[in-house]
Amino acid sequence: MDFESLSLFALGRSVFRRDFTPAGQGSTSFDGLGPLMNAPSCAGCHVNDGRGAPSSPGDGAYGLVSMILKLERAPGSVYGDQLQDFAIEGMAPEGRIRIDYGAAAFTYPDGTKVALRVPKFSVEDPGYGPLGPDMALAPRIAPSMIGLGLLAAIPEGDLAAGADPDDADGDGVSGRLAMVRSARGGEPVPGRFGWKATQATLEDQIAAALALDMGLSSPLVPRPAGDCTTGQTACLKQSTGESADLEGLEVHSAPFAWLVRYSEAIAVPAPRPGAGDDTAAALFVQVGCAACHTPSHVLPPNPQRRFLGGSTIWPYTDLLLHDLGPQLADPVASRGGDAGVGRGEWRTPPLWAVGLSGAINGNTGLLHDGRARTIEEAILWHGGEAAASRDRFAALSAQDRQRLIAFVAAL
Repeated sequence: MDFESLSLFALGRSVFRRDFTPAGQGSTSFDGLGPLMNAPSCAGCHVNDGRGAPSSPGDGAYGLVSMILKLERAPGSVYGDQLQDFAIEGMAPEGRIRIDYGAAAFTYPDGTKVALRVPKFSVEDPGYGPLGPDMALAPRIAPSMIGLGLLAAIPEGDLAAGADPDDADGDGVSGRLAMVRSARGGEPVPGRFGWKATQATLEDQIAAALALDMGLSSPLVPRPAGDCTTGQTACLKQSTGESADLEGLEVHSAPFAWLVRYSEAIAVPAPRPGAGDDTAAALFVQVGCAACHTPSHVLPPNPQRRFLGGSTIWPYTDLLLHDLGPQLADPVASRGGDAGVGRGEWRTPPLWAVGLSGAINGNTGLLHDGRARTIEEAILWHGGEAAASRDRFAALSAQDRQRLIAFVAAL
């Protein structure tokens, strides 16, 4: 990166790690937190820029929060689009996430058994009345921050070329683009960010997180009360951190731009030696992993930010939506799915550096809710379009299965 990019990266990192404070309790540049929130900083969920993990009952510190619950709002509910489990002084949080695990097992054709855990999510101590029987809870762990700018730089035409929504080639895989609109307006574009690809750009993803996770207004989502609803009147009456000197926002355009520049420039760790195992790479293709986890993409030149263009990247994703079956689907509720996305559909997550999650921050949980403790468990949870690939993996010899797992861990 050039000096300007490095400077903006450093500024963005400082904002990313900064704990915001409630209105009137700190610098006007960094106040306005809440009234309801999940964390006081971006780094509170994305520890060391890594993925999150399911929190445990009784977690009482902001730094332990790295999972959120999306809510399917039932008619008449006072709760918003997301459960905020912390609040400023004088306000009640919306509740505490509780996770109970049941047991399941997968049996390989050779008789080997693998124990799986089945999470059940509930909300304890609801702060604004019962959530109601029709309220569906959709868990999400915080995703990794690495390589986001590179994913944003993949040409739209390349994503479209990989889509096959009607399974015209008959291979059982029918990835589709999630066409969404940016908060800045314009025509729909492929969603690239979020577990269900519901955010068009990094700006959109960051603005949504500031509003929902931290209760902060920004240029794209100027909502100082965050996710507070009209039924949460005390929340709406709280003071805000908006300042006329700072564009009438809590996170005005300069720190918002710094956050974007930081998020787009977080580097991808180099692959480990096992990623060069050609036999394992062939197994990856043979069992069908590459049908969704597209190994590489070629980025066009980017004269303004050369580190984001003119190279071949290896993220192992097509950024398309795929239906992974009922076992991984969001719970059924009375309303439709997330922005036109089916409950069983998920954006293919990148695999680069997946094996380094534990070293980054100790969080090794995989899939959208962190239920899979290992790469092997994550593979075995695949269903729907990926069921045939899972079964081909299961049919491998134990030695080849371990070789393929080691390959993925080294990417």
